[in-house]
Amino acid sequence: MDALLTNYKPRLLDFRYSSSGIDKDITFSTLVGLFPHVICIRIGKAYFNWLDDLNGTRKQYRTINIIHDDFDKLFSFKPPDLYDFVKSQPPIFSISLTYRVSVYRYHWIIHMMNKFIDPRFSDAKNGFCKVTLRVELFENIRIYRDHHYYYKN
Repeated sequence: MDALLTNYKPRLLDFRYSSSGIDKDITFSTLVGLFPHVICIRIGKAYFNWLDDLNGTRKQYRTINIIHDDFDKLFSFKPPDLYDFVKSQPPIFSISLTYRVSVYRYHWIIHMMNKFIDPRFSDAKNGFCKVTLRVELFENIRIYRDHHYYYKN
């Protein structure tokens, strides 16, 4: 059994809806340090400057999915930095940012979220979706609204 665990190299980490929560000191650098083969990360927390930390891992990912209820932490980046990070990743890469809310106020929230999308992205379908912004209700995660963004032609 020890040999099996020693050779175990997870490529997907899914901590989106962990009932035990995620320690506040866990960062993308921490996760990549512990699991160097990971290419897909789904995490139920954001923290200030998470994009800088993720970029600092210097890894190629397939998907990143972040869910959080703190708008300022989830969107603690500059739009050009998100674009540059996405552009540095493989063609199949996508990132999803989910803002969890307790009030059904999609139009205002989507308007606020869109301010963090670089103008070099477009919502006109063009190949593979690169960025998804999602608004999701605390009370029922099946109620959500997605906005997808692609590279411009």
